[in-house]
Amino acid sequence: MTALHKYIGIIITLLMLSACATLQPHFEEPDIKVSSFRLLPGNTVNPTFEIGLNISNPNDFALDVKGLSYSASIKGNQVFSGVTNQIPKIAGYGSENISLTGQADLFGGLSLVVDLLQQKNLDKPIEYELEVKISLGGVIFPIYVTKTGEILLPQNSRS
Repeated sequence: MTALHKYIGIIITLLMLSACATLQPHFEEPDIKVSSFRLLPGNTVNPTFEIGLNISNPNDFALDVKGLSYSASIKGNQVFSGVTNQIPKIAGYGSENISLTGQADLFGGLSLVVDLLQQKNLDKPIEYELEVKISLGGVIFPIYVTKTGEILLPQNSRS
């Protein structure tokens, strides 16, 4: 390859990158907050969880969320994952609350139950990690968010 071909290739690459940058020049990633994460009451080996998310749009244009995928771990146990495409459009400078529910997979649920049975102090909060991927319409790449926090066991499941 000659030097001229290399320079032409570099110029074409730079032009393509600058063209992509002008498509959403002031795009700011949405802010995702975990508003709730709780174990739903029930006496099954396979517990059900509910996660509340608040998604805020700091941009002056609406975000058309095409889909969201998520996975959650509790006490280091991968307990459930899921997907949804039922996310409303998020207005510019607006926010939306969404609720995700999922039932633990069998092995993750069993591992979690064993860990909980071995825990001496059931009033102590339990650590969780939530990984979320949001896919937006257009040419914007997916947004990945990881949140950590603590969850308390429901009072009626301790008896």
